[in-house]
Amino acid sequence: MKPSPHLLVVISSHGFGHLAQCAPVINALYQRLPEMRLTVCSGLPEGVLRERLHPWFEYRSMDTDPGMPMSSAWEVDAIRVREFYAGYHHDREERAREFGQFLCETSPDLVLANIPYLVLAVARQMGFPAIALCSLNWASIYAGYVPVDESDPVFSDMLSAYRAADLFLIPQPGLPMQELPAARSVGPIARIGRRRRPELTGRLKLSPTDRLVMVGLGGIPAQIDYERWPGIPGVRWLLPRQPSTSRQDMTGMDTTGLPFIDVLASCDAIVTKPGYGVFVEAACNATPVLTVERPDWPETPFLVDWLKQHGNCGTVTAGQLHAGDLSGALTELWCQPVPTAPHPCGIEETVDILLDYLHR
Repeated sequence: MKPSPHLLVVISSHGFGHLAQCAPVINALYQRLPEMRLTVCSGLPEGVLRERLHPWFEYRSMDTDPGMPMSSAWEVDAIRVREFYAGYHHDREERAREFGQFLCETSPDLVLANIPYLVLAVARQMGFPAIALCSLNWASIYAGYVPVDESDPVFSDMLSAYRAADLFLIPQPGLPMQELPAARSVGPIARIGRRRRPELTGRLKLSPTDRLVMVGLGGIPAQIDYERWPGIPGVRWLLPRQPSTSRQDMTGMDTTGLPFIDVLASCDAIVTKPGYGVFVEAACNATPVLTVERPDWPETPFLVDWLKQHGNCGTVTAGQLHAGDLSGALTELWCQPVPTAPHPCGIEETVDILLDYLHR
């Protein structure tokens, strides 16, 4: 009897956006291939992974890639980027040996990476098929902060590793990646939640006319003093965690007792930063987005342009966000016409491709 196909998924721990792209695909793949063996390698907490991923999996905690040095939840510490990556690449050979040993131990039928690059190069050297799946790649992000050409050893190494992938699947909206010959575009990837507004109204004791606005700035903590925010009549803030304040217009996400995606689908807006996961999930669940400016992040123009076409989007400055000066922007956001929510067709497109590899 042929053994069950074994998928190794390697996920960046730079925030939760990489998991947000992988999880719907892995869960849909499991529905179509329930006998699949799954191993997950990531620096993300095991509990977060098990909350998002439906199939049972073997877990390996590993420093999979450097991500980016951050000075806040949405600001890259641009001055440190070159030094940060040089430090990571100083131990490149040792890291490659660690990946190689792990691949020997697990012997997967397919490696799926979002978007650690070194594992892709090692997989190619060892003869394991490997696919990258992400709306960005670290080489392009690095080049957005460091002037480079292919003589830059770090940039060249990253680019060579991404080119080692059998395929690089880019869920839309994604960065253009003409420098990667194996790049292929797929549709959006996002979870679809259940609109459970009546339950939220009861649990949070909302009035029928209250607007519920979630604040979600990703997996990187944001240093915002929410207690300084002025109250906005008729607006209830749903914060990442329970505030220390006794204000009646603020409550923590954990008090809802509902999955994040259902709460997102039930809110009147989300305040966030430009990032693939929350932008696409919000659009696919018809939730308006108020985003803080993030002009330096290379993905921003592609994400914002797509969201303006497929959802409702407004922008505030970092100063407005810290001060809670959001009333006018929210009013303008709620005056926009409501578009038809896009369908996350990239999930099944990606699953079809993965099944083709796993059945070889």
